[in-house]
Amino acid sequence: VFNLLLGVMIFGSLMYLAEGASKWDEVEQVFMRRAGKTWNLTSSTWEETWEPSPFVSIPHTFWWALVTATTVGYGDENNFPKTPFGKIVAVVTMIFSLVILALPVGVIGGTFIQVWDHYKIERKKQLEENDKEMTCVTSAVQRLEPWRLCPLLMLEVWHDTHPNSSIPRQQEAIRRRPPTSHFLGQAILRLDLPGNGQTSREVRLTLHNDGEPVKRCVAGSVTVRYSWKPHQDDQTRPRSTQHFDLMGQLNLTVVQADGLVNLNFAHRWGASNPYCTLLCYPESPKVG
Repeated sequence: VFNLLLGVMIFGSLMYLAEGASKWDEVEQVFMRRAGKTWNLTSSTWEETWEPSPFVSIPHTFWWALVTATTVGYGDENNFPKTPFGKIVAVVTMIFSLVILALPVGVIGGTFIQVWDHYKIERKKQLEENDKEMTCVTSAVQRLEPWRLCPLLMLEVWHDTHPNSSIPRQQEAIRRRPPTSHFLGQAILRLDLPGNGQTSREVRLTLHNDGEPVKRCVAGSVTVRYSWKPHQDDQTRPRSTQHFDLMGQLNLTVVQADGLVNLNFAHRWGASNPYCTLLCYPESPKVG
């Protein structure tokens, strides 16, 4: 900006000397400049013609210098040089604008791209480190305080693009996760699992997106109903589960889903074909 303003002041002053301070007209009280030559039929000679200069002062020439340096060119009537020296000043002003404005823009743009790529790499490394730390924290909580994770259940909703597929969906979900483009949302449910009594509840869960599966908005809700029956008699529990703090039978049913995002674009009036995957804490760690 400083170089641009400095150039406007210098070339504006030069343009005033070339076009504005040529000849003073006492009658019109303005500076006159050479507008060209005309042929005089009487004397059979070329005569110079003069016209009022639009560059009446150095501050007035700053406008011309600025629009020329920024390559705007508003096309002001008669506000351009006509003398040889004025045209030379105009050419130098144009070259100055290319050097001061155009070339740094390319350098700044290239530097910005390099810095942005470096930022994305650092951001990716930071997210990976955060995931590793979260995995370590979760593993430690599972070992030390498993009762905190036992009642948690994560429900994910996906769009099934092959509803008539012969592959069992449960086996496919175990082998690999569905494509992120089929993600419809997820929700976390904290189950009420008392160790001394049965319970049954129906809960409506609002779907959300934590940014990991896919970076886009999700909408809708899922209503689930679950029932819990603990094993109160130790004799009825399997021997392999005698050391568990919580043991029982959990039944969960997905009742309905409302307001899901439509990912079926095969038909004009198509709708998503949702199915759910559930992730819960599988078992408590063994004592010792």
